[in-house]
Amino acid sequence: MTVVYGIVPAETPLDGAPAGIGGAPVSRVVSGGLAALVSPVEGAELHATRRDLLSHSAVLEHAVAAGPVLPLRFGIVLRDEDAVAAELLEPRHDELTALLEQFERLVELRVKAFYVEEAVLREIVRSDPAIARLNEATRGASEAAAHPHRVRLGEAVARALEAQRESDAGAIFARLRPLAEDAVVEDGETSLAFTASFLVDRGRVEAFDEAMDELAREHEGRMTFKYLGPLPPHSFVMFPGES
Repeated sequence: MTVVYGIVPAETPLDGAPAGIGGAPVSRVVSGGLAALVSPVEGAELHATRRDLLSHSAVLEHAVAAGPVLPLRFGIVLRDEDAVAAELLEPRHDELTALLEQFERLVELRVKAFYVEEAVLREIVRSDPAIARLNEATRGASEAAAHPHRVRLGEAVARALEAQRESDAGAIFARLRPLAEDAVVEDGETSLAFTASFLVDRGRVEAFDEAMDELAREHEGRMTFKYLGPLPPHSFVMFPGES
């Protein structure tokens, strides 16, 4: 069986490409100016182990450094390389070619902002007199006396934290969105202040990097950032045939 990682222009080099799933070498199936990045696998179904997911990503990230990539989701397996050409590249030639042209200069950059919890909670207490009073009322009191104050404090802090998250997320998005062609904001974990993917022209990646450096400096001590890319445009490519 043959696993397919993504679609690239036929001339995309494979020099130095990392090993694929299961350590198998990655090769190309070429048809009509398109190439599918593939490797052999055992069986018709892949299990999403961490190692194999990382291998899948590594193949695509190596390819995007050389040019446009249409990434496929993990686990696309066809009978053999002939089937890749006959069932994927040939019938979808025009759609795939148009998508490669559309994403020729575009890459994905992912941004996550995590709160430094203690710092943000201190901010909330300092900025909200009602919360500060509730917080003070829980100190030194017996468990029974403090309990209703703690309940109200917890509820008030949760509301304030959500309002702070919305404010911070809006400010980060407003700073970064003008540098991108498109963006997808995601629902994150409660520890996250912000998480989004941005579709950025390769020529503007450096400006995006600088904006991220500025955000990290401005929020030092209250947020940490995880910034990934350039990546294949996973969040933006509507690949034909994928659900």
